[in-house]
Amino acid sequence: MPWRIGCGGWWGFDGGLPRYAHRFDFVEVNTSYYRLPSLSVACGWRRSVPEDFEFSVVLPWERPIEVGPLLSLLESLRARYGVVHATLPWREEALTLLHDHGYVPVLSVRGAGGPLPSLPPWVVVSSGDQEVFSPGGDAYLRVFGVPQGIPDHLSAGMVRRAVRRARDATVSGKERIRVVTHSVQMYEDAERIRRLLGDGNDG
Repeated sequence: MPWRIGCGGWWGFDGGLPRYAHRFDFVEVNTSYYRLPSLSVACGWRRSVPEDFEFSVVLPWERPIEVGPLLSLLESLRARYGVVHATLPWREEALTLLHDHGYVPVLSVRGAGGPLPSLPPWVVVSSGDQEVFSPGGDAYLRVFGVPQGIPDHLSAGMVRRAVRRARDATVSGKERIRVVTHSVQMYEDAERIRRLLGDGNDG
C-alpha cells in the first residue's frame, strides 16, 4: 500500500527521534517554520534514523536571505516534500523554489480562508478536514483536531474520515500518500489511523 503515517514532530516523544523512528517511518519537521536548524543538527537527525525513514519540512515564515541553507536542509534530510503555508508572504516563490529543485511542494491552506489561489498543476494542496487536491502521484493529508472536549484531540469520527480520505486517494491512483497528525495526542492518533489503514509502508 502507498501510505506512510507520521506526526508533526517528535518533540515530547519518549526517547526522541531515534525511538520515534522505530514506531513511525515519516515525520513532518515543523520547527523550521520559525527557525531553520543548522546543517549539523539536520545531519544528526538523518544519521539517527533508518535509511528508509522519510522527512518533510515546513518552510519558514520569513524568506531566508539566502536560500542555500534551506536547500541544504532539504537535501541533508533527503526530504521529498516541502510544506508551504498559504499565508506565507513568499508563498509563490517558495512553491516554485521547491519544484525547481526537485521537491514536491505541498500548499497547506488550513486557516487561510477564502478560495484557493490560482496554482500551477504540480502543487499538492492539503486542505485540512476538506477534500485534498493532489495532482500527479502524491497526496498529503495534514490532520488536525478541533478544540472541543480534549483540545485538538482527534475524535473517532475524525480518525475514520482521515482513513477514508487516504483510501480514496489510493483508489484514485495516488502512488504516495502521506498522513500527518497534528494534535495534542498526535502519536496515539497516528497509531489509530495506522491500525485502521494497515501497514502500508511504500519505501
